[in-house]
Amino acid sequence: MNLSMIGNYLRSKWSKGLSENRADVTTKDIRLLSCFGNSDDITVCPGLRPSEKQMGKFICGECGCGDKKDTILNTTEDEYGKLDHPYVTCPRKMPGFSNYEADKKDKRKVLIEVSIGKDVMMKKELVNPTPPETPEQSDEGGGCPKCEAARKAREAAGEKTSGGGCSKCEARRKKLEEERKTQGEHSVPRTKSQDTSKMVERARRIIEERRKNES
Repeated sequence: MNLSMIGNYLRSKWSKGLSENRADVTTKDIRLLSCFGNSDDITVCPGLRPSEKQMGKFICGECGCGDKKDTILNTTEDEYGKLDHPYVTCPRKMPGFSNYEADKKDKRKVLIEVSIGKDVMMKKELVNPTPPETPEQSDEGGGCPKCEAARKAREAAGEKTSGGGCSKCEARRKKLEEERKTQGEHSVPRTKSQDTSKMVERARRIIEERRKNES
């Protein structure tokens, strides 16, 4: 796992928070489509791999996150997996992930975009959810230049620097706190996500056929 992967993993963990914040149910369904495809013209992602630790579960074999409980892609409503994180990236930059990028040369990606539909594709918060601010950005030195200069001056003088700040920084901090409280109240999806059992069974068959062909 390189530094970029580590950074993405840490941002995913931060987006989960203590109250287990979850991605919007539509966003998760888009991610499932990107990973498992459908029963028609969208094949499973070439990077999909069966978990060696949990029977019937799947992981991404390209992101470097490993085979762990919180990296499982197909989970039940009572479980918290990789696709539940509000912020999560994809090595292929597919729809639904925080690093999504359109690519007309990627036929599979184009098919997914068409399947999602123009109305949903226009909603960036669902197709390309932006990463949350890290604790360092929001609480430790994310203020304006004037406020930062004052903080450094107090540190140089040996004074305590906790609390306080300019009105702009204080307003920003309060807004972040309100957003986190709201996320905590809606940490469970409002509606149930789609049943993944058919997706999983199809993915298992395709991967088995792929392995037979390779051998």
